[in-house]
Amino acid sequence: MTVEKKYFSAMDGLRGVAALAVVALHLNVLLLNCLDLQYAHLSVDFFLLLSGFVISHSYDSKFAAGLGVVRFMSVRVARLYPMIIAGSMFGSIVILARVILYKDLAVAAAFVAILMNFCMVPTAQILSLRSWGFPLNSPFWSLSVEFIANFAYCMAFRYLPTVAVAAVALLGVGTSVWAASVHHTLDVGPSYAEFGLGVARAVYPFSMGVLIRRVGSRLPAPQFGLLPLALVLAGALFLPVARDWRIELALTIIVFPAIIVMSRNAEADGVLAQVSRWLGKLSFPLYATHYPIIVIFAQGIRAMHLGGVLAQSLEVLCIATVICIAVTLAKWVEEPAVAALRQGMDRVFAVPRMDKAAPS
Repeated sequence: MTVEKKYFSAMDGLRGVAALAVVALHLNVLLLNCLDLQYAHLSVDFFLLLSGFVISHSYDSKFAAGLGVVRFMSVRVARLYPMIIAGSMFGSIVILARVILYKDLAVAAAFVAILMNFCMVPTAQILSLRSWGFPLNSPFWSLSVEFIANFAYCMAFRYLPTVAVAAVALLGVGTSVWAASVHHTLDVGPSYAEFGLGVARAVYPFSMGVLIRRVGSRLPAPQFGLLPLALVLAGALFLPVARDWRIELALTIIVFPAIIVMSRNAEADGVLAQVSRWLGKLSFPLYATHYPIIVIFAQGIRAMHLGGVLAQSLEVLCIATVICIAVTLAKWVEEPAVAALRQGMDRVFAVPRMDKAAPS
């Protein structure tokens, strides 16, 4: 029988591995063009699976104790928005540069897009230039889906019996199979036209995360260390084979839930524990800010027609900048900002003190 825990240390490290996979994917697409990353986009599905587990673990008892919807959503805003603000600032630089330097974007459209994306709402304002629903910062689409999933949890999921949650997860399998078979990939959601598919894509992983949390005491509890699980996750996200929607489904529906199940009792000691905690702290600042920073470097290299050693040097500088900014935000901005906002929520809404389960 699984012992109830307040903090799942292995999940910090696994979240960090998934965040690094996303950064590697976008570095390759926008700048390097030297890697074959066909499955790194599934990090989003792993994040949502982890989120469902952690949200259920952290808040089921609080709702039973009287936590309300407004209080819950306020705490989630406090958790996510400091880094959303940081990512929005870098994204605004990219959009406003188009207005000033290229003059191919109307000022009004730019500011409307920035405002809507800052509020986690997809926009069609810049579709003439980009197909994304979140041109301010493309990965924000998954954070918007995260807010939708959180709202669905507090409005409906927390009331559902376990068998109903299992039924929703099964429905999510159906929607995932349909989306992947029709589009020949699960990589849907970033574009404005496919945002609804991105929401449908989230049904299975989020509900499965909640289900694993609900039935955890009835599941096998094998003792695995963090390192083997991190290697399995990295192997899945960096799988060196051609993209196949059936492999995507197998990873999302079978492999990722198995990793979460095994990570519940996984522990890390010594240096590995410190690395795991560091990766966990770094993961969200890295995820929220890396994309526009990479875009700034990529557009600069292309605009100046750089190549050879100079371009390679700037690519290395880009990677270092992404990591340094994420570390700085994690150490000096995110933690104090989130703590201050949470304290404010506690005073305003009398929110029960939050347990430090693997942060989501």
